Amino acid sequence: MQNKKSLLFASSALILSALAGCGQTTNTRIYFWTGFGGAVNAVLEPMIAEYEAANPGVDIFYEAKGGYDNLKQAIDLSVSNEKYPHVANGYPDHFASYINANIMLPLDSYIESTTNGVDLDDFFSDYLKENQELVYKKVDGVVDKTQPYTVGLPFNKSTEVMVINKSFFEVMTHLDPTVKVPETWDELGTIGAKIKQLAETNGFFGKVVVRDGNGGYTTANRPSAFDQNFADTVMFDFTLVTKENFRPFNWDSEDNFFITLVRQFGGTYTSVGDNIRQGRIHFNSPEVIAGLNKIKGLYDAGIVGIPQSYGESLFGSVPFRQGKLVMTISSTAGVKENIPNNFVDYPFEVGVSPIPYETANRKYVISQGTNLALFDRGSDQEKAIGWDFIKFLTVEKNDHFGLNTGYFPVTKSAQDGELYSDFLAGDPEELNYTPGQKIVQDTAIMNTGIYMDPEAEWTKFTDPGFVGSSEVRTEVGLILGKIFYEGKTAEQALNEAYNALSKYVPK
Repeated sequence: MQNKKSLLFASSALILSALAGCGQTTNTRIYFWTGFGGAVNAVLEPMIAEYEAANPGVDIFYEAKGGYDNLKQAIDLSVSNEKYPHVANGYPDHFASYINANIMLPLDSYIESTTNGVDLDDFFSDYLKENQELVYKKVDGVVDKTQPYTVGLPFNKSTEVMVINKSFFEVMTHLDPTVKVPETWDELGTIGAKIKQLAETNGFFGKVVVRDGNGGYTTANRPSAFDQNFADTVMFDFTLVTKENFRPFNWDSEDNFFITLVRQFGGTYTSVGDNIRQGRIHFNSPEVIAGLNKIKGLYDAGIVGIPQSYGESLFGSVPFRQGKLVMTISSTAGVKENIPNNFVDYPFEVGVSPIPYETANRKYVISQGTNLALFDRGSDQEKAIGWDFIKFLTVEKNDHFGLNTGYFPVTKSAQDGELYSDFLAGDPEELNYTPGQKIVQDTAIMNTGIYMDPEAEWTKFTDPGFVGSSEVRTEVGLILGKIFYEGKTAEQALNEAYNALSKYVPK
């Protein structure tokens, strides 16, 4: 096998003739691994078939590993026998591990090819940046952080949003015109308390709230069987909701919740030195303690929850559909999971809004997703075809992929192209969009109109990956649960995290 270290830190040679003749390549197998689940695979697999049809003799052997942790484990275990894939997707913290194992190739010489390269300026900088924060060129033996290598190309990107039960808020605003969808943590505290009180005083718990025919709303018992005529009058169903189990606000990802709070309250999460083996943590600070205490106050008031608050281990989508919460922070790629199930849940209208923030000068929101990497496997021809396949997915078909999965296009040309522009501009009623298509459209419009609008002053961020950053993320994902359910103070929970991550604490 070729020396991987020389391949990683110097531009790899291109065999462009291999690409030129890839249509005639005989039985070339390219192994492609991801961590995607069934819904994304249903979109991705026809795209793979399309690539194979356009390149006779190229076979893409695709394996979905059933989750990103499983994908990383599979690649880590494959290092010793050199059976890792040609192409895989992953997060920056996973890439740091692969770079440390010397199995990834830099993409720069492929990107710069005059015959099959790509224009990096076409990629949204928010998404490209994390691929250029892991390895840097050296000048006279010194790391030059102004000259990064590009180790991956953005593929599937999403941003966290607040999914809301619009029908619930319509009723609440009718009862109290001061009720609105909260924008800040302070507003969440005030409005959360109001809607809890309104739901109790109006007898909504245990009932279905329906239109009364006179411009107002009343309560009714849920029929024993699904009734479409009754469904047409329903605003929301609180049959399974009690005063005790109603927490209006949920955040699906506890690690993202914590990391976002660090930024929004003025703290620092992590940093990286001259290389990916020099990661450090900084989140045990007065600013972070203040943020955690504020959120703990909202938890104690019965307003804020995490999936555990509703008896769930991962997501709040089921209790959201049941009415036990009416605002949930979700990845934009997962918003469809919050749509009521036909003939199971009584329908209500779902919308999206930006996540809450603390102050207007620190409106931070995590924007994340995976990137595609090329691994040091096989011949130069196989690597060239692997690159061509990456280009196909990230440049040529990313608008199609995003439109059908809920992820955002990663290039400006895809977002501004006819396919995606027509989708955003389409009239949902005229085009008979399903509720799932409508919420994907609403989310994309909100992303471009608010999160990406400079005047709105949102910062979409990710933190640089380093060897061990995935371990740090796992540990900080325990902090809120310890504060909410184990009686730990913010200081105690942070100290425990620092003890568990002692090797990343600055000396």
